Amino acid sequence: MTRAFTAILLLCAALSGLANPQSTPAPPPTLEDTLLWMNRFSRDHGFRYDGGRVRQSNFFYSKGCGASFEVLFPGRKVSKTSISKKTVDAKLEELNPKVTLQTNEKENTVEVYFERLDAQMKIHETIQYGDGSKLDAWVSSDTLYFDARGSAIRFARALSRAITLCTEIKLG
Repeated sequence: MTRAFTAILLLCAALSGLANPQSTPAPPPTLEDTLLWMNRFSRDHGFRYDGGRVRQSNFFYSKGCGASFEVLFPGRKVSKTSISKKTVDAKLEELNPKVTLQTNEKENTVEVYFERLDAQMKIHETIQYGDGSKLDAWVSSDTLYFDARGSAIRFARALSRAITLCTEIKLG
């Protein structure tokens, strides 16, 4: 009985230390932490479903403020005109931190929409077709899809934070 009582007292003491109003709040996540979280989160939640099948999947990669979004289109019939993969390369500090959500009621999807601050077509896309041929394109905006509205909201917030942190780094 005394062991259980001692354990309860120790637990209460530990919890009261956590609730101490003089303790400092945790620092906000660093850019590296945010980018790592985005990478893992997109891998786990970056899917667009159609009829119970994965229609599209997005993956976020980053080397500092240089980001790549890889979009795969699984299960498509291999042909000259079917897109099998799209890679989007962007500098985060050049994007608008006001990342938005767009709901497509017809397809029951929520898209994370991002664009450049200056609306110039300087985001590089490489589109790979089913036959292996590639097309390079330049756009000013793009969208990413997620498995649920909550996932899209969380990723949009993280993307906005990463853009803001990269802009602050660029401005010095």
